[in-house]
Amino acid sequence: MESAERQNLSLQEIAEVESHVNGVFRRLAIGFAELKRKAEAAQQDAEPVLKRPKLNEPVGSIDKQDEHAAGNGEASK
Repeated sequence: MESAERQNLSLQEIAEVESHVNGVFRRLAIGFAELKRKAEAAQQDAEPVLKRPKLNEPVGSIDKQDEHAAGNGEASK
């Protein structure tokens, strides 16, 4: 039955549908490429921010600093 349906379509009709489908997929591919580029750019912009310590958080806890000082033979405060 499928081949009978295909035989009823003219080459012109097939070419028009194929052209339309190709155009749709081309626009989708372009859209995804743009999204990928924007995501990569956003990730690169965010990397320096992610590596910085957060503003209201200490870099290391006081207990760890005391342990480090005591481990080196220094008296802890």
